[in-house]
Amino acid sequence: MKEGEIIQHDTPMRIYDEPATIFVGGFIGNPPMNFLKGSIEVNGDQAVVSVGGHHLAAAPSMEKRSGETVLLGIRAENIHATTEPAREGLPARVLVIEPLGSHLLLTVQVGAEAIKVIARNDFVVEPQQGIWLRLEPGKVRWMNAQTGEALV
Repeated sequence: MKEGEIIQHDTPMRIYDEPATIFVGGFIGNPPMNFLKGSIEVNGDQAVVSVGGHHLAAAPSMEKRSGETVLLGIRAENIHATTEPAREGLPARVLVIEPLGSHLLLTVQVGAEAIKVIARNDFVVEPQQGIWLRLEPGKVRWMNAQTGEALV
């Protein structure tokens, strides 16, 4: 609810996995859903989103949104970090490492934005180190950058 208005009514896991708005994605879950700003481009017959100057595959329905600015929503546990360059990965810089026993909670910088990433507790990384992030495609939530509402 937001100011007496029901924004989304569904099962807990559907709300967690598929928030209807950035408000819901940021409110539900710990850490909250990450949001990265990007712009949609169409290369041939494939839509890509440019995030921090790097291209990632976009949902097929995004090709009709060429030129639009969108928010790419992704949960920390749906981002895979590696120290090796990854195909269709985003370069990032480690800002903070929080050992939480069963896993590490990393705060990393992608372009100008800081996001949270959950990594295995045996992932060896240091502050200020460059890493690569691979996002699980089926777990990305596309949001309208102006309205904050889900697109697909």
